[in-house]
Amino acid sequence: MSNLKVTVVGAGVVGLSTACAFQRAFPNADLTVVAADIDSGIVSYVAAGYLSPTVAKMPTSDLAVLGKWTAASSEHYRAIATSADSDAAGVGISPLCELSDKPNAEEPFFAPYVFSCRRLTDEQLDYLLPNARSAGIATGFQAVTVYAQGSRYLPYLMHNLRSGGRVTVRREKLNSLAEAAHGGCHLLFNCTGLGASKLCSDPDVYPSRGQVVRVHAPMQKLALHGPGAFYVLPNRDDVVIGGTAGAGSFDLNVSETDTEDIMTRAYQILPALRTARILGAHVGLRPYRRGGSRLEVDRGLLDGLPVVHNYCHGANGVGLSWGSAVHAVELATEALRSGRPRM
Repeated sequence: MSNLKVTVVGAGVVGLSTACAFQRAFPNADLTVVAADIDSGIVSYVAAGYLSPTVAKMPTSDLAVLGKWTAASSEHYRAIATSADSDAAGVGISPLCELSDKPNAEEPFFAPYVFSCRRLTDEQLDYLLPNARSAGIATGFQAVTVYAQGSRYLPYLMHNLRSGGRVTVRREKLNSLAEAAHGGCHLLFNCTGLGASKLCSDPDVYPSRGQVVRVHAPMQKLALHGPGAFYVLPNRDDVVIGGTAGAGSFDLNVSETDTEDIMTRAYQILPALRTARILGAHVGLRPYRRGGSRLEVDRGLLDGLPVVHNYCHGANGVGLSWGSAVHAVELATEALRSGRPRM
C-alpha cells in the first residue's frame, strides 16, 4: 500500500509495540506517533514486565484471545532474550515461582506458554522457600518465563522505531483523538491507556495505583509472584518488590506506609532481602477497564476513519503488549483492505 499514512496515539509499551509491529508489516508507510509523554513519565517504565498473566488479573475474559496474546508475546521476548539485543533491551529469561494461598490451586493460565511449568511438591516448596508456609502460602508452581525491564525496553522500542523507517514522533497533549488525525491519515491506533477515558469518552476506564520498591539484591535470582499484589521480580539493574493495587486511586505520591508493608511481606518470605539496599520506591497507575481491554476497530468515532482501539491491559501491559500489538495490526490490515478512507 503506497502513500499510506498511519497515526499511533500513545507512547507507552502498548503504543510503541503497536507502532513497531505495524512498521514491520508496512515498512513503507508514513508513521506518526503522538503522545503527551514519551519518556520515563510513563507507567510502563515502572513495570518489572514479567510474562505471567493469571485468570484473576487477566485483561480480557476471552481466554482464546488472551492465549493468542500470551503466545505471541512469549515468543517475541524469547527471541530477544536469546539474541545480542538482550542486554540493551532489558529482556531476559528467569525462573519464576507462582505462589497461592489455596491448597488445591489450579495450574496457572500461563503454563502452556512458558517453559517447564510444574506443581511443586510440599517438600520442594519448603526447600525453595522455607518461610513461605508461615506467610500463608499453600501451593507453588515453578516455571521459566520471560521478562522485559520497562526502563530499558521502551527506549529499545523507540530506537528500533526511529531507525526502522519513515517515522515522526511528536510530543503533544491532545484534547481529542480528532486532533491526532488532523492533517490526514488513513488509520489511527488508539493506545492511550487511562487517557482513553477523556480522548474517546470511555466511562469504563479507571486506574489501579501500584507502588513498588526497587532494591539492590544481586543474590536474588528467583522471581516470586504471589497472592494479592505480592511479587519479587529480578530485573537487569535491580529487583522489583511489590506491591499495591489501589483501584480508582490517582495518587502518584509514594506512601511510606506502603513501602513498609511491601518490605515486611518480602522479608517474611525472603529474609535474605533484609540486607538488600533499598534504591527507592515508585508509583504508577495501571490502566484498567470494566469489561476488559479494548481491542477493536471503530469507524463511528472519527467520521468513518478506522480507529483501532488497543488499550487498558491492567497489570499485564508489558508482558502482553507485543501479542496485543500484533492482533491490533491484524485488525488494521483488514480495515485497510476493506477500503481506505479519503483524507
